[in-house]
Amino acid sequence: MANLKANRYTKRFLLVGLYLSLPIILLFTNPQNLPLPLLILPILIVFAIIYTTVYLIVGRKVSAAKHLSKTRLIIISGVSALMPVILIVLASIKQFTFRDILLAVALIVCIAWYLLKIDFLKS
Repeated sequence: MANLKANRYTKRFLLVGLYLSLPIILLFTNPQNLPLPLLILPILIVFAIIYTTVYLIVGRKVSAAKHLSKTRLIIISGVSALMPVILIVLASIKQFTFRDILLAVALIVCIAWYLLKIDFLKS
């Protein structure tokens, strides 16, 4: 019982750390002085924040009620985190047209459908 509470507090602490890391990085760094690999860091943090939040919310609310498999939970979290990240990347390279957005959505839907069909992450 004590281990379960410690695990819950650890998850909350890590989630709060993720939420605080993005504004700290954006406030205290200058993109002009950063090396190229570190310019990608805020986008990766946004992905991690959305993925973790969706994973915890869907895992807690939906999976208990509908017995959602771990595979589907991972795919739902990944797809819901990938879409905003792709839109941010498209906007940053000035390819934020309606056609490009539709193409990105179609690509993500096809990838999600494929991953759900092959079900390689047996839970």
